Amino acid sequence: MKILAITTALLFAINSYAQITTITTKEKIKRVRLHRHMKQRELGELVGFTDGAANRIAQYESGFR
Repeated sequence: MKILAITTALLFAINSYAQITTITTKEKIKRVRLHRHMKQRELGELVGFTDGAANRIAQYESGFR
């Protein structure tokens, strides 16, 4: 029974790690932005985009850039 619990925990950890490593860059940008409760415009201005900041971040999140 103890071996089964350890094996289950190990498989869960491996599966969780696999899900983390398969996140694309565009998904990472969006997740971090949403986690910090930021709008696309706010993130764009924070990283230095002046004109069309929201549009530029939207392009990164959708994979156009």
